[in-house]
Amino acid sequence: MNENEKFKNSFNFKNEDFFDIVDLTDIKTGFSIKKKMKPEGYYSLFKFFIRENETDNEKYKPIFIRVSYGKMDSNGSIIVSSSTDKIKTWKSPVDLISKDDFFYDPMNVIFYDRHKNQIDANDILKYIYKLHIKPTKLFSGFFLRNELIFFHKIMPDVLKAIYHVLASVLYLISGTKVAKTSLWNPKEKIIKKDNISNDTNQKTEFKREKMEIFGYKGSFGSIIFFVGLHFIFFLVFFTFNYRPRIITTILNNGFLTLIYTISVLSLIELVLPKILEYLIRKNSELFLYFSFKEIKL
Repeated sequence: MNENEKFKNSFNFKNEDFFDIVDLTDIKTGFSIKKKMKPEGYYSLFKFFIRENETDNEKYKPIFIRVSYGKMDSNGSIIVSSSTDKIKTWKSPVDLISKDDFFYDPMNVIFYDRHKNQIDANDILKYIYKLHIKPTKLFSGFFLRNELIFFHKIMPDVLKAIYHVLASVLYLISGTKVAKTSLWNPKEKIIKKDNISNDTNQKTEFKREKMEIFGYKGSFGSIIFFVGLHFIFFLVFFTFNYRPRIITTILNNGFLTLIYTISVLSLIELVLPKILEYLIRKNSELFLYFSFKEIKL
C-alpha cells in the first residue's frame, strides 16, 4: 500500500455520508471527496493533501485542507458560488482553507493537532466540517455570518459605488474612461482615453467641447464640475448661514475672483485627473482585499 492509500484509508468516510473519493493527480499525497448538502443540488468538495518539500520535518508534515460549497454540474464538478451569492442565502456553508492546523507522520501513519497532540483522522474531518457549516447555525454562527456580510458584501458594495463615482468624475473632467476590468485588476493599465471608434476600431481624434468662464477656456466637463461643486458649497453655506471671511473677500474683489477661478480650474484639469486615477487604483485594491479577505474561524 502506497503512502497516499495509507493517508486516505485513515479516514472513515462511510459513516459520514461522503462519496466520490478521487486521488489528486498533481500531488503525491492527497485526495478529494464530496458531501451532499442542502438545498437540493448543492454539494461540498473537501480536499486533503500534503505538499512535498513544505517542511524538512519528516514526522510533522502539515496537512492542507480546502473546502468549497456550490452547485454540481452535469459532469460532477462543483461550481463554487461567489461570496455574494452565498451571503444572499444568509446561512450557506463557508469556504475555508486550513493549513498548519493539523500534521501527519507518514512513517507511522499518525495524525497530530497544532499542539502536536495525537488525534484521529475522523476527528479532523468532523472539526473541519463543523467549521464549514458554522454559518448555518442560528446562534453559534451569528457573529461569523455578520462578519462575512460586512467584509464580503457591505464593504465591496460600498467600494464598488465609490469606484463608479470616481470613474464618472474622471470621465466628466478629462474625457478619460476607465477600463471595465480595472475594478478586478488594479495592476493593469486601467486608464484609457476615449479615442477609439467602436465601429472601425481605429484611433480617431477625441475632441472635448470647450467653454469659457471669466475669460478662462476649459473643457466643458471640468467647468460643469467646477460650477456644480461651488453650487453645492453655496447651498451648504446658505443653509447653515456660514460666511467665511476669506470667501467673501475673494468674491468682493474681481481680480481675486479671476485668480481663484483660473487656479481652481487649472487644478481640476491638470492635477485632479491624476489624483482620481490613483484613488481608482487604490479603491480597486481595497475592493479585492475585502472581497477575498480570509476570516479566521
